[in-house]
Amino acid sequence: MTTPSVCATAWPSLVPSGAALLAILLSEEARGVRGVDVLRRSVDRAPPAR
Repeated sequence: MTTPSVCATAWPSLVPSGAALLAILLSEEARGVRGVDVLRRSVDRAPPAR
């Protein structure tokens, strides 16, 4: 009888899950909202068109 060298249920250690995954998703969403806000403000602060 041979033992498999790789367990089929093993996950790589670098895959975020649980709280870490939630934190990543929320930070990406917050960055997106902040990015839109920065773009909006830059348009508001643009010099008047001639």
